[in-house]
Amino acid sequence: VDCVRVNRGAFHTYLKDMLQGASSRSDSTDIRHLDQMLGEQARHFRWRFVNTGRPHIELLAQRLFDDLQRELKGQELTTAADWLVEAQQECWRIICDHLEDEILRALRDSKDEDPTALLHQRLRAMSQDLGRLLDDRPGGQTE
Repeated sequence: VDCVRVNRGAFHTYLKDMLQGASSRSDSTDIRHLDQMLGEQARHFRWRFVNTGRPHIELLAQRLFDDLQRELKGQELTTAADWLVEAQQECWRIICDHLEDEILRALRDSKDEDPTALLHQRLRAMSQDLGRLLDDRPGGQTE
């Protein structure tokens, strides 16, 4: 996991000013700074979300290609590699669609509950369900 270095003192001061509302700033400056902070938070989230699985996917790609290369040569190897990439794309599409649906459903269903608690509960349940589904498939167990 990559880390981002932050000057703790400067960050604390900046956050304190934003939360308490610095009296020396105008409202438009406060809004601009808040928008800037939200933009940074969104970029950081997207980067983390995309890169969380990268090491696992890179290792999987290496292992799969090595396995294919031991068994296949030439055009067969190329065709099998293309099929794997297509299957991966479809799997990610299905997972992303389902994940988005679950998140939106949890946020809509959280009328009288803490939305973050319900979201956390639903995401954990979805992860556990996926693990059980993969464990229950014929001839397979996840590690």
